[in-house]
Amino acid sequence: VKTTEPPTTSKTVPPTTSDSGETEKAKTLETAKYYLTYASFSRSGLISQLEKKGFSHENAVYAADHCGADWDEQAVLRAKEFTSVYDLTHDKLISYLESAGFTHEQAVHGADSI
Repeated sequence: VKTTEPPTTSKTVPPTTSDSGETEKAKTLETAKYYLTYASFSRSGLISQLEKKGFSHENAVYAADHCGADWDEQAVLRAKEFTSVYDLTHDKLISYLESAGFTHEQAVHGADSI
C-alpha cells in the first residue's frame, strides 16, 4: 500500500510563531526609523517610545540597536531642540540631555556641538 502526504504550500500553512515574531520585529524597526525621521531620541528614549506604542521590550531594543541611528548625532539634534526653546547654560543643557536618556558622553557631545 502506497501512502502519499498532501502537498504543503506556504499559502495553506499558517505562519509559525517565529515568522510572526520576525514580522513584529520588522514592524518595530520600521516604526523606529519613522520616528527618527521626525524627532530626535536617545537610545533609551526610543525604546521607551516604542514600548508606549505597544511593542515588546525585546523588539524595541532590537529596533533601537538596528535602526542605524547615530546617537551622538541624535544628541546634537536634541540639543538644538532644547536651545531653540530654552536659554540654557552648557551644564544645564548636558543635564537636560542626560534626563532625555543620553549617556553623559553623548550629552557632552551634543552640548559641545552647538
